[in-house]
Amino acid sequence: MRYLRTVAPAAVDRTRVHLLTIAPDASIRTYAITTTALAKQSLAEEMRGMSIGVVPNAEASGENTTVGIALTRAGRLAITS
Repeated sequence: MRYLRTVAPAAVDRTRVHLLTIAPDASIRTYAITTTALAKQSLAEEMRGMSIGVVPNAEASGENTTVGIALTRAGRLAITS
């Protein structure tokens, strides 16, 4: 969990930059699971990773774009869209 606390903020920042590139006027929010909830999860064999948060935006047009943050089997963070 200490690892996630140190690297997750940078991952959230990268997703915000990505979303602002797509839609500069979008309203960006963040959602994340708690470390307690993460500790109770496990990866099924077919899973490449587990979602630990998302950074969605709501564009003025009403369309939504969401970029996810996942923890991979290798213990690294991945930005997904």
